[in-house]
Amino acid sequence: MKKLVVGAVAATILTAGCAVKQPPPDQSPQAKPYVIGMGDIMLTNQLHHSKLWFAGTAGNWPLAKYELGELHGGFARVATYHPTFKKKPTGPLVDEFVKNPFGELAKAVADKSEPEFTTGYDDLTSGCNGCHKELGYDFNVLKRPTAPPFTDQDYAPVKPG
Repeated sequence: MKKLVVGAVAATILTAGCAVKQPPPDQSPQAKPYVIGMGDIMLTNQLHHSKLWFAGTAGNWPLAKYELGELHGGFARVATYHPTFKKKPTGPLVDEFVKNPFGELAKAVADKSEPEFTTGYDDLTSGCNGCHKELGYDFNVLKRPTAPPFTDQDYAPVKPG
């Protein structure tokens, strides 16, 4: 009987605890909205930068175009969410360091030209490194990747049929 009473008390406590409503998240004007960090944006950009390389060198031009668009969007998010960084305006930095390489790469992808793609990719990488240096992050050096970031993705072009 004692075990039955203890069990009933425990069940009542657990049930009561589960029934307690949690307070809603703070919706007051003082609550700060989440803003993605610069490092998180850059990590995503680095991922798309790497995938862009493997798509272009494999001749998978639709994937290269997609990755280039994703990377372009990532740089747009830099200017949107971090209009200044290290007291410097990010929009002009993005334009200065990566605008021309993006144009080169878009042309290379549209022309399906691996030699132009390689040059454009190297120019983009150089631009990224130049921006890192400008902001005091010259220890963060990008280069051509040597292994795909994901082993479960096939970068070869899809064959019709």
